[in-house]
Amino acid sequence: MRQHAPAPPMPSGDAFAIFVNAIENVNAGTFGAQAITAILATGDGHPSAVRAIFGDVPLEAIDEAATAAGISPKTLMRAYLTARDRHAAINEQIEELLAEDGRPGLQSR
Repeated sequence: MRQHAPAPPMPSGDAFAIFVNAIENVNAGTFGAQAITAILATGDGHPSAVRAIFGDVPLEAIDEAATAAGISPKTLMRAYLTARDRHAAINEQIEELLAEDGRPGLQSR
């Protein structure tokens, strides 16, 4: 019998509820911890869910979830840039950080 790797950890309580609520608000269907973690790690997935996670969820919750799932800041930033470029997911807080770091954000487009 093939064994599946355990799902990466996700924050419980309020942080997880924020993600679920954001996804449900855009009628993207039901997403569990594994799907949310995959979107945080890659920036790709169901377009509405990607936009909800990276566009509607506060940066603090995104950061908490990524940390709990073992996603590095560098991987999270790549995922955000993918979400922004492929799915038009815009998070003003992340864009401000990009501008402060001198990275190409929306302001430079």
